[in-house]
Order: sequence, then structure tokens, then C-alpha cells
Amino acid sequence: DAQARAILDLVSAGGESAEATFAALARVADTEAGAAALSELRQIHAVLSALGVAEERVRFDPTIVRGLEYY
Repeated sequence: DAQARAILDLVSAGGESAEATFAALARVADTEAGAAALSELRQIHAVLSALGVAEERVRFDPTIVRGLEYY
């Protein structure tokens, strides 16, 4: 049950804003790897903001994931 809940929480973490998504992801990023991944997403968001990319042009959607082995 706990593993299923974690997966459901992860795929439903997409919010209306990057910060809402990051807050939802922080609730399920309870491992060192999860925290590192969330930190990386926050860094990407900071770089995009610094480049002047508008918030409404970027969406962090945790349901869109592809592993590198796919390619």
C-alpha cells in the first residue's frame, strides 16, 4: 500500500505552478536521490527564470518521464 501511495502521489504532483509542483514533490522525495532530483529541478527553474523565460511557458510535469535506456 505504501509503495502504491508513493507512486500515485508522484504522478499527481503536477501543480498549477512550478512551486506548487516542487512542494508536492518534496512530500514524496523522501530519499537522498529524490532530494537531489528535486534540487536539480529547482536549479533548472532558477536558470530558466534568470534567462527571462516566463513562468507560464514552463511546466514541470512529473508524469512525463523517459529513461535514457529508451533511447
